[in-house]
Amino acid sequence: MKQTIQICFLITATLSISCQQGALINVSLKDNMEKVIESEFKLYNMPGLAVLSVKGDSIIYEDARGYADVHQKKLFTPQTRMLIASISKTMAVTAIMQLYEK
Repeated sequence: MKQTIQICFLITATLSISCQQGALINVSLKDNMEKVIESEFKLYNMPGLAVLSVKGDSIIYEDARGYADVHQKKLFTPQTRMLIASISKTMAVTAIMQLYEK
């Protein structure tokens, strides 16, 4: 669980830092989104990662990679259950970033 929290934080921090430095990437293009995700996944040596992007009420991008359990080699999928603590932190950071943008 601790690694999942760190992963969410690292992605959010990395993307916000890169935006502050003017290194904007158009992640509305699927190819660019996948490059950013793969880059961060490798850079931080993440065991597993799930990504979901929505626009309005539609899912526009969904992906998972790595392992939910490294020792048992159980793959991380979009259906992998995560503890609510990890999800609530992601939602809180998303809300904060949306408020910042406004």
